[in-house]
Order: sequence, then structure tokens, then C-alpha cells
Amino acid sequence: MLTLLASNLGARVLSVGEAQDIQGGVRKLLLYYQSGRVEDILRATHESVFPVTGGRDGFRRIAKSTMRATDKLSVDIENMRFESVDRVYRSGSEEVVFMPLSYVIDYGDYRARIKSYFVALKRESQNEWKFIEGFGFRGKRELIWQLLPELSKSAKIPDISIDYE
Repeated sequence: MLTLLASNLGARVLSVGEAQDIQGGVRKLLLYYQSGRVEDILRATHESVFPVTGGRDGFRRIAKSTMRATDKLSVDIENMRFESVDRVYRSGSEEVVFMPLSYVIDYGDYRARIKSYFVALKRESQNEWKFIEGFGFRGKRELIWQLLPELSKSAKIPDISIDYE
């Protein structure tokens, strides 16, 4: 039944192994940010992000700036949990997965629970997933289709929320 529903939406069912690969990739990407590995971040980021951030150099500057700000605030990420996901969408020759997750961030006197997602993409002929951090789409969902114009408008995009404790 799930397979039939997915095929009607232009999607296929995500395997458990693929979900684990994506979750591992997201964990690595977050580790790259925490350890300042900008070139690894660039390699793991989907190329659709670069034109809207001033190219690879512009993205590199944004990544470095983000890491400096996070270091100054002493931001800690805790209790990361991935939600289950079962759909793989298509956007041209790429497969697209929206991987929802939740986590708690601690920074200074503040603590917040965040629900967000990562967009994982890979070309059919490749095994390596590339990523777009979904929090940047908060309040601007239409940007997803600017970056991925061939993605079906019926794709289910996870919600984003911040609850301060």
C-alpha cells in the first residue's frame, strides 16, 4: 500500500540502509561545523546552494562566519533524534529525501528545542548523498523550489519549530 501511495506521488520508498546513510551524513556534516572543517562542509553540501550564496567562495565565507558566531556563543547540540522517513522524491535526475530531526541547543543562558530537517540529494548513478540544511527555509518554503525546480509541489516538507525553555 505504501509503495502504491509513494509511486502516485512521484516518490519511492526509502530503504532502512539509505535512511542510516543519510543520518550518518547529517551527523558528519554537523561534526564538520563543530570542528571547523569548511572544505568538508563544501564537499557535503549540495551544489544548488552555491548560486544563491555567492558561489562556493560566498558559501565558504558564510560557513566560516557561522562557525565563529557559534564558537563565541558556546553552542552545544544535545539529544539529536531523527524521525522516521520513508519517501524518496525525484527532482530531475536526482533523488530527494527530507530527513526530519529534533535536537536541543544550549547557548549561554538559553536553551531551545528545535525541530528541523535536512534535505538529502543524490544522483541516480551515484551513492553519495549531498545535503542542504532545512532550517534556512524557515518561513521561506518557496526557496526549496527555487533550488530544486523539478521537485513535485506535492512533496511533503517537514515543519520547523523552535521552543525556548
